[in-house]
Amino acid sequence: RMTDDRVARVAGVGLVLGIILLSVPLAAHAYVGSFSRFMGDDYCDASTFRREGLVGAQKYFYNTWGAVPTTILLMAAVDPGGPALAPWLPGIALAVWVVTLAWAFAQFTRGLGIRHPGLLALGLAEAVVFATVEDAPNIVQSLYLRIPMLAYVCPVIALGGYVGFCRQSLGGPPSRGRLLASAIVAFVAGSFGPVYVAMQTTAIAVALAMSRTTDGTRVKRSLSPVLAAGLAGSIAALAFIAVAPGNTKRAAFFPPKPPLTYVVRSTALATMFMMARPALPVLEPAVIAAVPRMLPDATRWLDRALAMGTSPVVPLLVMLLGGLVAMAVPRSPFEGAAARRAPMWLIALPGVAFVVVAAAIAVGPFGTSAPPPPRALIMPQFVLEALALAWGFLAGAAVRHGVETRNIVSSRALVLPLTAMVLMLAAVQSARSTRTTLALAPAMRQWAATWDRSDRELRAAARKGRVDAIVPRLDPVGGVGSIGPDPADWVNGCAAQYYGLASVTGR
Repeated sequence: RMTDDRVARVAGVGLVLGIILLSVPLAAHAYVGSFSRFMGDDYCDASTFRREGLVGAQKYFYNTWGAVPTTILLMAAVDPGGPALAPWLPGIALAVWVVTLAWAFAQFTRGLGIRHPGLLALGLAEAVVFATVEDAPNIVQSLYLRIPMLAYVCPVIALGGYVGFCRQSLGGPPSRGRLLASAIVAFVAGSFGPVYVAMQTTAIAVALAMSRTTDGTRVKRSLSPVLAAGLAGSIAALAFIAVAPGNTKRAAFFPPKPPLTYVVRSTALATMFMMARPALPVLEPAVIAAVPRMLPDATRWLDRALAMGTSPVVPLLVMLLGGLVAMAVPRSPFEGAAARRAPMWLIALPGVAFVVVAAAIAVGPFGTSAPPPPRALIMPQFVLEALALAWGFLAGAAVRHGVETRNIVSSRALVLPLTAMVLMLAAVQSARSTRTTLALAPAMRQWAATWDRSDRELRAAARKGRVDAIVPRLDPVGGVGSIGPDPADWVNGCAAQYYGLASVTGR
């Protein structure tokens, strides 16, 4: 029988080892991301900021492309750093993401009665970030490229911070300042873009409904008003985005708006794909046979959806980690009524995940007649990983309550084997992820060297007063185009504007 002191030592050593193991693949992503440079949209947007200024650029994009004011604000903030700053942004984003999420988790771990709540919060944050990055459908676009990273990674950083802010609100009735802050934060975060604001609004609405139906008076008095204020701010951001004049102009690039029945069916299928990604390699034959019958035009995106299959090891690792935390804390998280509600929460969480992910997915079929691009799916993937951790914690707490109630075995005796299992999975997955990520480095390094040479030649051409320039052609990165052989291509045109030339051709 393990004493509480020995459990604390085992858990502490395992936690430190886990933090080290998961930091390696994250560092590998930061390293490969350091070969990032400017791509097509970077040239276009930098030229727009020069021409319109910050306020003018906000108005320009709102009227011609759509409402993403917070993304535009961040783009303007990093624009003065130009291509020199781009290689640093992926590493900075990962560091800020882990730190912000660790702060959010610390609001929960401080109440668990453990010796090092901050260290546990850091480990949980690293695990969720690692799992999200590892399972992201297109990590090159989502993290390595400047504008997609600002548009899709930064919102989930804000979401993690907002969850921590809400957890801080538990206590007495919230002040007017806290209510106002909740509304403002939700509005600003929601203004990153349509996919995120739909997901955020739904998530806050679900959290508010859950807080209103709980038995705890403290939650109803302190948390529900904060969530209600956040929901109001998020709905305001959703409305601000929905009425943007640029939406109509952007819609001209996509098929006509489909009927509601198509949106519902497509959303449901894409959401099931998203949640079943760890099982897709096994289910592929059945999916290929069944889905086209349910949705005839699914062939347009079915191959892309099937290609997003992932390993089941990562979500299993996250759930086991949640269960380990529930086993290792000094006091059982479930007592009395909480234990009786555990089965309900274990059933409800997958439903919550489906609803929140579906809200993010629905924006694609509604606006473009297709699911959102893979780079945007890192946002619902983050929600899935966080809820998988919560589900694992609830399952671990339920198992602990059951074995302690029936006196089958000491739950503390399960900590050591569970710790060993989590560390083994973390080591295997860390090594696999690091190897896969670093395999991208040679091609990215060569691409960056070619980009740097082209950049020097283009700047030299502008200094000499030349009108046209011919530089080395740049291959697409992660499916995103760069300077190519056609001077009339939109990327070449934006690059020419950025460098002050009439035309740019890739040889």
